Amino acid sequence: MDRIALRQRNMIRPDEIPYSTAMGEEFDAGDFSGIFDKALLAADWDGFEARKKASEAKGRLLGRAAGIHMHASGGSVAERTQVRALPDGTIRVRTSSQDSGQAHGETLARVVAESLGISPERVKVEQGDSDVLLVGGSTGGSNLLPVSANTAHRSALVMIERAREMASDVLEAAVQDIEYQSGSLRISGTDRSISLAELVARLPDSPDTPVGHEQPAGCVGEVTFKGKHTTFPNGAYVIEVEVDPETGGITIARITGVDDLGRIIHPQSATGQIMGGLAQAAGEVLMEGMVFDGSGQPLSGSMMDYAVPRADDLPMFNLDWAPTDSPNSLLGVKGVGELSSIGGPGPISNAVHDALAPLGVTHLDIPLTPEKIWRAIHTQIAERRGET
Repeated sequence: MDRIALRQRNMIRPDEIPYSTAMGEEFDAGDFSGIFDKALLAADWDGFEARKKASEAKGRLLGRAAGIHMHASGGSVAERTQVRALPDGTIRVRTSSQDSGQAHGETLARVVAESLGISPERVKVEQGDSDVLLVGGSTGGSNLLPVSANTAHRSALVMIERAREMASDVLEAAVQDIEYQSGSLRISGTDRSISLAELVARLPDSPDTPVGHEQPAGCVGEVTFKGKHTTFPNGAYVIEVEVDPETGGITIARITGVDDLGRIIHPQSATGQIMGGLAQAAGEVLMEGMVFDGSGQPLSGSMMDYAVPRADDLPMFNLDWAPTDSPNSLLGVKGVGELSSIGGPGPISNAVHDALAPLGVTHLDIPLTPEKIWRAIHTQIAERRGET
């Protein structure tokens, strides 16, 4: 059966979502067949044969593969976030998540800025300080957006309500008459207003935390996560590889991908994480492997011996988005995390096997190193010649 038709037959249709799996999970949102079709079109799937002939003219073997993938995101739900207005006009966000290169700080700043209707430059994010946040999980499982960002958004909304309470005292008006907009509060229907910074500066003249109020004193919102934390980012990748039969060397010729991350808050970070995951996938399939001698001594115990992918191991990426908002998130987000490192290995490996299939090579375990490819090719050549 045609590989594309097989996948298309087994995809969940949009009208079947939300879809409950046998494992008790519920897929929240997605257009899986639409993403697959978009990836195939972007990769020029139908033009492959012409590229294959051009590759063969150079003495190379061209192979291709397509795969669809999904990642259950949303890690630790032990998240508590604090959003506080400061007298210098900035907003301080405290979160238990910890950045390790994914621009968490910038992303949360954008989320809170949007919630408050202000510029992200006014938002300062402090991460992972257990001296001030006694509840907090860790960074993992793509929990920044589904968990941390949603909690930061809710904290910002609580802060607005606290600010309205404080402004009602300062402006001497009923709370229900106080309107908030873009960092300022005013009495509805009048020109009497006060900024968040001015309000906080007058904090000593404002009432302390009311009895029974769950929030700390001041213009602050602090909440723990609640709601559904699992979302299902997904996508489709099409990979083409070129194999040199003389050396066994493999070149990834084309990488085309379409991913559904839900609403994307920080496009640069999302793109970088997709690229990084695909690089990781290439390393896993083509080069990374521990080697031991007969006594169990590792022979690839350092980065001098253990190969990792570099920029010249990858082509230019052809990436696109096809977002569907997650109903499990107040922000419509799904996260990204391990998505491309999940989706990349299958089609990379299958593309290599597709290239080798005409020679009779049916299965090789990863890593698909040049030596392993060369031996497999020449074993098949020897068998055809009756030399085995």
